Amino acid sequence: MRTGAAELRLRIRNGELVVAPGVFDGISIRMALKTGHKALYVTGAGTSASFLGRADLGFLSARDVVHVGSLASQLAGPQVPVICDADTGFGGAPQVARTVQEYWRAGIAALHIEDQVATKRCGHLDSKQLVGQDDFIARIKAASHARDQLCNADVQDRIVVIARTDALAGLGLDEAVSRLKMARDAGADVGFLEGMTTDAEVHRARSLLKDWPLLANCVTGGKSPLWTASDCKELGFSIAIFPTAGLFPAARALQHSYAHLLSTGIGAEAATDESRSVDVGGADPRGLRNFFVDMGLEDEVALDRLAADGTGLGAV
Repeated sequence: MRTGAAELRLRIRNGELVVAPGVFDGISIRMALKTGHKALYVTGAGTSASFLGRADLGFLSARDVVHVGSLASQLAGPQVPVICDADTGFGGAPQVARTVQEYWRAGIAALHIEDQVATKRCGHLDSKQLVGQDDFIARIKAASHARDQLCNADVQDRIVVIARTDALAGLGLDEAVSRLKMARDAGADVGFLEGMTTDAEVHRARSLLKDWPLLANCVTGGKSPLWTASDCKELGFSIAIFPTAGLFPAARALQHSYAHLLSTGIGAEAATDESRSVDVGGADPRGLRNFFVDMGLEDEVALDRLAADGTGLGAV
């Protein structure tokens, strides 16, 4: 039987677009599987919100993500690959290697590791701070080495290492592509250029990275266009993750029902009139930030300003 990693590699090799909705707990995993999805993405932002009740500002540990990723892989089985956020790898080279090992043992098919500093934040917030090229490539080398030590059998069964760079926003497209080229040479299987804002940037990146598979991060209310799965296929991506596809509707439905209970004495799920309807859509350009505000973003920023005199998180 193929592993989830082997299944993911096969689909990429066959030129399929792997579409993975964001999941963050047992209910979201079950609903994604029930509706027929053939891949899952364990979102760091969603896991931080659901598991910790905090905005995506580097609070997650590897264990937090493994908890959700392991559950997803158990419920989904190897025919539904599970892709997971791994933030910065959760430390230096030895810690990155351990992260790869722990994710693999949990049945996770792929993970992405980025070039932000340890006190990272969601890639679609502002003021991101990056490590140097050497530190980023050290992470990717450690991840690739750990991957290659996992299996003595078919290399296709090894976890897929995705190199993510957040360099575009602060350092420009050329630097972002340069970092991904080095990551590819260091052994990464897939590239992830975070925060692209136009189709032209995608075409430019793909032309410079040749035939290397790339991942699209389709975040509603983020910095990238509202790409559909069809758009991603046309643009030439190999993987398209939709981190907020379940997160935002779940949050809106919870808020609506709890407010309905407070005002009427019964939850919206039991209402018999139109008040039970929930508006879960509307591609609000500030939707992502507003969600993070609900998860305590402003409190964290205020504490950071108090402690670091404004030199830490910056204007997120």
